[in-house]
Amino acid sequence: MLIITVIVFIILFIIISLINLKWKSILKIILVSIFVEICIFNFNSFRTSLGHYNEKELDLSNIKISNLDVDDKSKTYTFKSKDASVEIKDINEEIATLKIDITLINNPLLELSSIDYTDETCKEYSKMPGKTITSGIENSKYITCYLSGKSEKIKLNFLGTEGSVIKINSIKINEVVPFNFNIIRFLILLMSSLLIYLMIKSETFKIPYSSKNKKQVTVLILITLLFLGIFAWIAKTTPTVSERYNLIVESFAKGKPYLDKEPSEQLKNLEDPYDNTVRDRNSYLWDMTYYNQKYYSYFGAVPYLVLPVLLKLLTGKVLQINLAVFAYTIPIVIILVKMLILLYKRWFKNLSFNYLLLSIIGTISGSLLFWVNRRPEIYEFTMIGGIFFATLGIYLMLKAIETQEVKYRYVFLSALSLALVVGCRPNMLLVSVIALPIFIKLLIKNIKEKRNVVKLVLLVIIPYIVVGIALMVYNYVRFQNPFEFGLSYQLTATDMGDLKYRLFTLPTGILTQLFKLPLIQDTFPFIKLQTSPIIPFYGYYYSKWFFCGLFILNPINFILILLIGLKKKVKEKEAYKFTILLVIVSLILCTMTIWVAGTIQRYSAEYAWMLNIASYLTIFMIVSNVKSKEIKKYILTFTIVITIFMLGINFVVGGVISENSLLEEKSPETYNKIKQSICFWE
Repeated sequence: MLIITVIVFIILFIIISLINLKWKSILKIILVSIFVEICIFNFNSFRTSLGHYNEKELDLSNIKISNLDVDDKSKTYTFKSKDASVEIKDINEEIATLKIDITLINNPLLELSSIDYTDETCKEYSKMPGKTITSGIENSKYITCYLSGKSEKIKLNFLGTEGSVIKINSIKINEVVPFNFNIIRFLILLMSSLLIYLMIKSETFKIPYSSKNKKQVTVLILITLLFLGIFAWIAKTTPTVSERYNLIVESFAKGKPYLDKEPSEQLKNLEDPYDNTVRDRNSYLWDMTYYNQKYYSYFGAVPYLVLPVLLKLLTGKVLQINLAVFAYTIPIVIILVKMLILLYKRWFKNLSFNYLLLSIIGTISGSLLFWVNRRPEIYEFTMIGGIFFATLGIYLMLKAIETQEVKYRYVFLSALSLALVVGCRPNMLLVSVIALPIFIKLLIKNIKEKRNVVKLVLLVIIPYIVVGIALMVYNYVRFQNPFEFGLSYQLTATDMGDLKYRLFTLPTGILTQLFKLPLIQDTFPFIKLQTSPIIPFYGYYYSKWFFCGLFILNPINFILILLIGLKKKVKEKEAYKFTILLVIVSLILCTMTIWVAGTIQRYSAEYAWMLNIASYLTIFMIVSNVKSKEIKKYILTFTIVITIFMLGINFVVGGVISENSLLEEKSPETYNKIKQSICFWE
């Protein structure tokens, strides 16, 4: 977290230095943030230090243990099964805190699942929650208690792994919880408060955006750097090695269209290798394409050829997949910022800088880029490649018509980028539809002016033809079918080649992928991973690894409902048509993914950025056509609240948890530090 801390601190310093505000106001914000950090987030420290509690180390000589083997020489305990417990009697003291000082020998964390206790209201055991004890986090050893009077006995219930070893150094009651001024938490609170204040009070944020306004440009650069810093931290704390990714890179680097790994003889001898109920008894590469006794990748080749294969040929080393995903994320973030600025200047240049800044924060936060970076696998890698070429293609097409003089080099590069999307994710060819009206408008204009007609057509069509032919040749070499990308021969959850009744999965899929409510739990991260769809489907429907629908993660998307009544009221007709197109393409992409694959949280990353841009453009149109200053204030407040919510929930769900809880698995200390910072009351 050092990267984020440094970046946040620098951003705060520069913003305070640049923005012309009364220092008294800034001082108040700083003092309030300090008060919250000291007095609220450290409440337990004050409670235990100011209370009159008898501090005492409990006698461990007569403890009663269950499912633990004791080594008297080393004073260590070994788990005989998953569940174990330690019971201590004859305490006879009021307990405000429990400090469980345990050394974890061969595991970085230990789950204290619950604590049984007695007090003056109950002579037999009642139960209260436990917590995760983590090596290196002193505060995780403390449990704050609110018991009624003196306790006679307690029982600590542990959830571990068979064979794990712990050493109980001591168990104390009523030791003061250490005061912890969390600098990252403080800076995040301070920056959020300062940003909200600036949006409401600062003239720099109230006036329209101008590239000549150095203060506004600096704020945009700093916000962009903050996001890049967060993604860098995610990449650093996700040291993932993917066998399939490495095989694809190595094989492509050798010029082989198939993977350089021989399928097992058992797989080769199967009558139907695509029947997973039979195939799962044998060893094989999951989710790869299997054809003519060779493994292939049905995922697009373009992201591999553009980055890791090229680096492999130049350096001889394979770029780690988490770094490869991050490498594509950097330009995506920059492109999204520049695209939103371009859309703002084209149609909403009189709108306050507030809205542009909020649209950037919300669009990037809700794009699921946090999720994709936290869980980098072959799926996310091809997806991030597709998002890169899609966003680049749309931005370049907008850039081509930025001025009255059409920039034809941007037209060509836009068409090339959008064509290359097919080589990443074939279904994302649909994104080209967004640029189609711009191309048609240019064509009609050139026909009327009788100039550059052939040039324009060739610049658009040639990239699609060249990329299309290359992909068809690639497919034919692999599967003797120019239109087969390998989906029919996929070794996945079911036989994709013979799958039927896909139309009937759409109601289940759309409701689940977009609108399913989260399952709330009382422990961090407070919502549960889910596997079941909203409506049961009595057949094959793949539903796995999601927290909630996209519209719940990004509630700003609900504003799109208002597009129905805006058509005749808005002045920005071009902006309205562009927004409608973004929504239509997104919903079709959503439908296509559900039709082919099912429901998984990451699938939404393909179109989430488009829905977010459409949502903020809708807000732009509403604000531009509202005359009441009072209503505009309400709209701004609504947008600020929703955007902050999107940033928070997407960071936790995507950047911290994600599909396989990789941060908790790979860096449990970091994960539990975040948990401890958020759950300050524990």
